[in-house]
Amino acid sequence: MRMLLDAEEKYAYDESISNFLTLKIWHDLGVNVKEFPDYIVYPGGYDGSSLEILEAGLKALYPTFRQLDYEDEHKLETIAKESNISSTPERLYLLNNDKVQKLLDTGEIDKLKKPLSKLYGDLTEFDMSFHKEYGLVLAIYFTSVFFEAAEAVARITRLVEDLYIQIEGVTDNGLCYQAI
Repeated sequence: MRMLLDAEEKYAYDESISNFLTLKIWHDLGVNVKEFPDYIVYPGGYDGSSLEILEAGLKALYPTFRQLDYEDEHKLETIAKESNISSTPERLYLLNNDKVQKLLDTGEIDKLKKPLSKLYGDLTEFDMSFHKEYGLVLAIYFTSVFFEAAEAVARITRLVEDLYIQIEGVTDNGLCYQAI
């Protein structure tokens, strides 16, 4: 016996799996996901919670969270251009916290530009950059499954944490504990 999914069922399945993966990514970063929306998407329901799950995780990780969309088109285009984002995204997330801001202020954020350039998605079109005023910039080009964007944010968040600890070691002790 062979089971087939129609297009609507397959999309609901794909989005549900993506939502579950996104919740797992946020959970692994220490975010309490108990109050997040349900990850299951029902065929024909058009009630996908992907965007809400993505945004709830971003807000938990980056207290200075701001989201721009077509309603703020001029600001969105200006910040995208200033952040070297190649085309106008559907949504732009401005993510900042004390650690990102410290790295921006000290100029150490430049060390993350190379790892940032290697992040991309096979199923999600997104771009990431840093902006001197707004911090980490996440550009989403169309609403879809978001687990790849969440994984990219998680990688950069971990790199920011590691670099911040390294910088704090230098400023606190006058030296850095690195392998020679």
